[in-house]
Amino acid sequence: MKQKTAILAIFIISAISLFIFLYGTKNEAPMDDAYIGFEYIRNIKNNKGLVFNENQYTGIGASTILWYFILASGLNIGINEILFSKIIGILSYFISVLCVFYLSKIFSSVLFKDYKQNLFVLFSTLFFSISGNIIWFSISGMETIMFISLLLMSLVFYLKEKKILLGIVLGLLTLTRLEGSTMLLSMVIIDIYNSKNRNKIFPYLFSFLIVVIPWLIFIYSTTGNVFPTSFSGKRYTQITAINKLTDNFPLISYITKNNLLLFLSTWTLYSFYFVFDGINLPGITISTSKLLGIPYFNFSLIGLVVFLFFVIPLTFLGFRKIIQSKKNVNLKYKSHNIIVIFLLWIILHNISYMVFLPTIGTTSRYQSMNHYLVWSIPLIGIIAIRNKKVMSLFLFLLVVLSVLNVIYWSNVYKANLTHIENVRKQSAFFIRNTSTNKFAAHDIGVVKYYSSKTVVDLGGLIDKNFINFIKNDKVDDYLKNNNVTYLVLPGKHSTEEKPIYDFLEFLKLTNSTEKYRIKEIASFEIDFETWELGFEPTGNYLPSVKVYEIEWI
Repeated sequence: MKQKTAILAIFIISAISLFIFLYGTKNEAPMDDAYIGFEYIRNIKNNKGLVFNENQYTGIGASTILWYFILASGLNIGINEILFSKIIGILSYFISVLCVFYLSKIFSSVLFKDYKQNLFVLFSTLFFSISGNIIWFSISGMETIMFISLLLMSLVFYLKEKKILLGIVLGLLTLTRLEGSTMLLSMVIIDIYNSKNRNKIFPYLFSFLIVVIPWLIFIYSTTGNVFPTSFSGKRYTQITAINKLTDNFPLISYITKNNLLLFLSTWTLYSFYFVFDGINLPGITISTSKLLGIPYFNFSLIGLVVFLFFVIPLTFLGFRKIIQSKKNVNLKYKSHNIIVIFLLWIILHNISYMVFLPTIGTTSRYQSMNHYLVWSIPLIGIIAIRNKKVMSLFLFLLVVLSVLNVIYWSNVYKANLTHIENVRKQSAFFIRNTSTNKFAAHDIGVVKYYSSKTVVDLGGLIDKNFINFIKNDKVDDYLKNNNVTYLVLPGKHSTEEKPIYDFLEFLKLTNSTEKYRIKEIASFEIDFETWELGFEPTGNYLPSVKVYEIEWI
């Protein structure tokens, strides 16, 4: 198959996959964090500054300033920010697919010979393009796919020796997510190691600094930290939640307290369940409730067999082939520098999360490029098989898994939107119709966006002071200081006896004390099965949103 024909075929399949996701959906985003960005975007567009609540600066919840300014430009020309986020996301998605095709040609040159090179290029790009996670990222309203596209573009510009442009792209990558700077570090390390490239560092390093320094100065001067306020909030709340959820399971608790074990086990389980369809394949279902006492994440027996005896062996074969191929890498070739830089970046990127924030994030978006490896490594194992019939059969089975993955994730995406529409939005409308002009919430995005009222942050994303209050069990003082009389918190489903995670307990708020009384006044939920479908692969939300009224004594 000719190169242009292959790219066209992959683009058509990608477009069909996107259509499957978007068909019949409303113009909403599938996660609350996206709406935090949309609210910032509105305020930027209306010249109110980089604030979440109008005329109120408590910290910077903007971890992706480039994404915000791009979407604000869409508002300036009359395009709704949610719609524009999907337009930019889809454009970034196709750029990413094209870059993956181009870079896979380089990777294949050291892995295989003859027709096997073309097989790897074609199928590695295909599996990336129809990965349910990658498509979900593309239409999530978040910056994830733009980060991927800029990351891959930086490798292309490095290869083309467009040094000034390279520095600019690396700067934009870092303004999309601060961890993008690890790609700059990877390139500098390899260029220092490869002595003939040392004189090429300054041009791209200089242009990078020109792009990012103003933003870093702004963050540091306003927060006293180079990380946005949202980083400390995410780190505290997510690690606290992990520890709380695993306290009753000694082995799991031990794993979660070791960052390396937590990170590796999380990615292994996530790949089993939500990449290679362990949760989705037909047949006998194994109940985790009976095994571990966990009421969710039941899995298919066939899925377990496929993972243990198909995916894992092929992954080991793939790793072996990669190790064997290292002798083919020679840094005197520009293209081979790209291979080493990419692998070094993958290592540095994952280690940085392992150390500072050992979670994968909603839908694994914090380490989104890992999905290229998760599909490509077993693919390498398949193509390395010498028997053509066995290779063809295994390749067919991997294609089947990828198609099932697309179908599964399209249903997940629709379930996410159903929750946003019927739970988050409805709670926002309820708050909008109350007499209060201020309320407190843990998930602040949708409820702020659709209520248009001032939000007091209970997640530490936009208020740098909140973490000190919660660490000292003084959230009640925090609420009283802010004159809060309404709380909006995630909660359990009406069919459950107790929640997966009790947010009132997390906030150290009881039903009544000598200081206050709390009363539930409204609850919003969808059917349990739809919630479960959307929750399990994303970790995105609890079944309901509950509204509480606080009476201060």
